[in-house]
Amino acid sequence: MNKNKKYLMTIFLLFTLSLINIIVIRSVRGNPDPDLVDRGPIYSSFSPLKVVPGGTNMSIRCDIQWWSLAPSGDFNVSFRASLNTFITIFDPEIAKVLVPSIAGGAYAVVSWTGTFPNGIPNNTYYVGWIIDIDNDVGEDVPGEANNAVYETSYQLEVVKEAELYDRGLSYSGFTPTEVIPSVTQFNIWCDIENVGLAPSGSFNVSFRASYNPIISVSDYEIAKVTVPSIMNGSYVDVNWTGIFPYMPFDWYFIGWVIDVDNDVDEGDENDVGMATFYPLEVVNKSDLKDRGPSYSGMTETTVEPGVTAFSVFADIENIGLKTSEACNVSFYASLDTNITTSDYYLGYDALLPLLNGTYLDATWAGIFPNITEGVYYIGWIIDVNDDVDEGHEGNNQAYILTQLIVKTPTVSGGIPGYEPLLIISMASIVSVVYILNKRKKK
Repeated sequence: MNKNKKYLMTIFLLFTLSLINIIVIRSVRGNPDPDLVDRGPIYSSFSPLKVVPGGTNMSIRCDIQWWSLAPSGDFNVSFRASLNTFITIFDPEIAKVLVPSIAGGAYAVVSWTGTFPNGIPNNTYYVGWIIDIDNDVGEDVPGEANNAVYETSYQLEVVKEAELYDRGLSYSGFTPTEVIPSVTQFNIWCDIENVGLAPSGSFNVSFRASYNPIISVSDYEIAKVTVPSIMNGSYVDVNWTGIFPYMPFDWYFIGWVIDVDNDVDEGDENDVGMATFYPLEVVNKSDLKDRGPSYSGMTETTVEPGVTAFSVFADIENIGLKTSEACNVSFYASLDTNITTSDYYLGYDALLPLLNGTYLDATWAGIFPNITEGVYYIGWIIDVNDDVDEGHEGNNQAYILTQLIVKTPTVSGGIPGYEPLLIISMASIVSVVYILNKRKKK
């Protein structure tokens, strides 16, 4: 009986000690040997896989784990390009990143994004990193042996090729910001630069409308523009003007895909740009505009203010997709071709609702008003009171090319209130009477 008790007690003690041992080991794992280690290949990456020195933008990341209870202190990680899997300080350095102190048992995400440096020869490299390159962290001697790591899944190709990039938001844009598909004239532009080491050769830029800021070839194409070869170190302005194509009514981000047909051998093929973070609205609206100079005119080319009967006419058309509301067309006399409501007002005509694809005549007739003498353009503003919700408000002004002369007739010299002929006759009579009187005195 006593032997059985001792046996059971021994088993119980051994089992308890095992539990204690497991708990202690788990609670202080890594603490006896302070060590910085890479967290593993699933937490590291780089892109792109092909770069041009001094041109391509590159990104690298890795996770660094710190095994200790105390903070690590600050240290540096050096990213390197190596011809083999032994990453050393003799390999070309891509970049060095300062890592702030890591708390005990924690890890840090270490990343770098920048231009791949010059001076690294064309070749295929392993991308790796040396943790604590300057030995700032007190690690146990065995811990220093695992500080060199490399990306195992793929390699980096360094090439001497072109590298096309968008030049930035400051060099791009579009107008207008609201369009009617298949109706509105649209203008878009951007700058493309070649930061690579070779001329690009010709390529195409595809302007796109996207539901999100990530521009891709799956988005709606607005237009495609062919760009001649760009010398390395140079840039070109790429622009397109035309009728905005049909696409669903919605809000879109506007951008472009550079070298959309992959005609250029580049380091980084992620060639996209975006005009602005403010989107474009594609709308279903009416759009009123003047029908053109062939359908407008005036009855006189010279008028006397306050005297001459005068009329002006124009055709107004709705090129939009909806019937317009009723509105007014106001006519003006202007000293320049920029017709505004500050010019001399002549009169207006009321325009009835206008079906899309149709037009109406607008006319004003009356005595030309008293305005300053001069030479004027006669023009008009459609929907002068903004009664119509239009897709494009910038095409509501028009004018007649022939200018109108406004002047008061010149009055001949003489005594006010008497005709010149009458004055001459009276002068002659006076002269005759004077001569006769002189003869009588003789």
